[in-house]
Amino acid sequence: MGNEFFVGLERLHRLTYENPHELIIKLDSARFNHTERCRHFNVGNQSSGYRTESMDWCYIHPDQHELDILLQGIKFSTFDRDVDDDPNRNWAKEKGFGWWWPSSTNFRI
Repeated sequence: MGNEFFVGLERLHRLTYENPHELIIKLDSARFNHTERCRHFNVGNQSSGYRTESMDWCYIHPDQHELDILLQGIKFSTFDRDVDDDPNRNWAKEKGFGWWWPSSTNFRI
C-alpha cells in the first residue's frame, strides 16, 4: 500500500461528526515540503457532499506565498463527480485526485 491510505468519505464523516479532529496534511513536491495542521476538522455527510465543516483556518506559506490547502464549506470533488464551484474546469480530473477543490485560481496543490 505504500505511504498513502484513504479511509473513505463515509468513514471520515463518521469519525469526525460528533467530535472534530485534527487533520495533518503533508505536502511533498519539488516546489516545497511542508506539513500543516488543521484543527477542529469535521466532514459532513453524503447529502452535504461531504462538505468541510467546522474547522480552523488551514494554510501553508511556501516561499512566503500563502496557499490555501483546505477551506470550510467546500464539497469533495472527484474526476467522475465534479462538484467544485468552477463550471469551466474539473479540478480533480486535472490534478489526478479527489479533494475539497475550491473555485479559486490561486489554489494549487
